[in-house]
Order: sequence, then structure tokens, then C-alpha cells
Amino acid sequence: MLRASTTFHPLSTHAKSQGLWYPDGNIVIKVDNTYYKLLASRLALYCGYFEKVLQNGAEDAAGASRSGETVDGCPVVNVTDITASEFETFASYLEKPLDHPVANAKMKTILVILRVSDVLSCPSLHDLAKARLRSLWWSSPIPRRKDNIDILLRMSDQHTLDAAMAIFLARRYKIDHVLKRAFYDILCKVSDWDNAESRTRLRLPLSDADIIILFQARSALLRRWRELLMTPPNGNEPEPACIACATVREYGEAERPWRREVADKFGPREPNDFFWEIENVVLPWIEQLRTEGRWCHSCLDDRQHAWEDVRELWWQQLDELFETGESA
Repeated sequence: MLRASTTFHPLSTHAKSQGLWYPDGNIVIKVDNTYYKLLASRLALYCGYFEKVLQNGAEDAAGASRSGETVDGCPVVNVTDITASEFETFASYLEKPLDHPVANAKMKTILVILRVSDVLSCPSLHDLAKARLRSLWWSSPIPRRKDNIDILLRMSDQHTLDAAMAIFLARRYKIDHVLKRAFYDILCKVSDWDNAESRTRLRLPLSDADIIILFQARSALLRRWRELLMTPPNGNEPEPACIACATVREYGEAERPWRREVADKFGPREPNDFFWEIENVVLPWIEQLRTEGRWCHSCLDDRQHAWEDVRELWWQQLDELFETGESA
């Protein structure tokens, strides 16, 4: 039975929500100093948290209670484990899904929905937020940059922060097929970090262990990159149709002419995005060599196939390098 009654007053220090105050609402949710007048049946249907409180009329484990207070003739439920801003975001997506589709939510909103839906036991919205996170960081396909604008966005500090947030959320809420892509997008920025202060500057929510994983993964990829780049062609033309084939026949190796080609093209540069570099630099370079006539098709086919095959292999191996606990 409700104990005490208070009447909502326009001049009260408590604020009435502007967007979530339904004339036909029959329950008032109080978060911080803000009141929300909503439909009890809908909250109980989607949120186990409210179903339990409304059934029991007593404080539940997460900190909600029927306070005995009434506002506008409706019982008040106090929620203390989330902020008013968080609840308003959550309720907007729950109450107005056409105006606020989770499928369009940005990272900050996904964070709020996952946190609040976890507190309020709302599996439907929680699952939609998990699906949205997967769609942004889906790790199955090798990432491809669409255009120069996409490249700039993905190399921005904000994207790096979003990737770190995706790692945190994937671990916190056990969301699969996210970690590899998020880790890799941060790895593309590691070469820009002069020292540990770079992480502090961005305030990345990553542990020291994660930072070590990133540097070790980049080091491993860079070593494999250099080894493959310096591996000479293994042509098998019946006639010495190019300098590699001729050198193999005369000296038993083709390293020197190939390494001169590599040095002329790449010099000391190191890639940031290894997979973008393969697709947009290495493979076009091999095609350019075809037109210059110094190397036979057999030699260049050998190098082209090697780089095409290694893209899939390296992407699969990132699960182990990043310690995601998943497989491709």
C-alpha cells in the first residue's frame, strides 16, 4: 500500500521530462531529479527490472523501489543506478523505435543502451545494441576502405576512441565478432604513437596488456610484411624471359634484382593499414611491373598469388595475435 502522497508542482526542484511525459501514463519513473510518466505495462513487458518492482512493490537488487510517493495520481518508482540522461536515451529508443532506430545508433548511444538495458534487464534492446555494435565492427571480412574520406575518418582520433570503446563493450557484454576489427583499426594508428603518452592523450580505455598486444601484433605483421616483400619471384619460364629467370639460371638466386625493385618502390616506408596497402599499393605495383617488361609473367604471377593468399591468412592469424579467443 502506498504510504505518502506528494503532488507534482511546476516550481518543484524536480524536473518533469519534456519528451517522456505521457498524458495517459500510469507510472512515474524518477531518476536523479527528473520524473518520467510512462506506461507501466510496456515497461514491465520489456524490462524485467520494472516487472519485478511492480510485482513486489519492494526494493530490488539493482536499486529501484516503489517509494510510496505519487505524482499526478501515479505511483513513483525510484531508479538510482543510472543517470537521468542515460534513462532518457534508453527510454527514447524503447518508446519511440521508429524515431530512434537502434540500427542507426552511434557508439556513445550504444554504450548507454547496453549499460541501461543491462541494469533494467531489457533483453530486446540489449540484443539490438549488440547487433548494432557487430555491424560497426564486424570482424569476418577483411576491412576495405571505400574512399579517401573513409580512410581519413578511420585514421582519426575519434575512430580510435570508438574502436577502444568497442573493445571494452565487446568484453564487458561478451559480444563476439567485434574484437579483431576494433583492435586492427587501432593497430593502424600505432605507428603514430611516439610513446605511451599518446595513449594518455587520447584517453583510450585500454589496459597496458592491450597496448602490449597491439605493439606485438604490429611488430609481427611488419616482420611478415618485410619478409614477403623481399622474397624474390620463383618463375619457371622455359626460357630466361626476364632478369629473375636469367639470374636464377646463372647464379641460382634472384634476390639482388628483386630487392633493387623493392628498394626503388618502397624504400624505408612502413605500412599503417597492411591490408589496404596490399590491395592499393603492392598489387597495383606488380601490375605496373608487368607493363615495364623486366619481369616475366611467371615471376609476377608468383608474387601476385603470394600476396593475394597472404591477405586471408594474415587476417585469420590476427585472432591469435590479438588474443580474441575467436577463430575466423
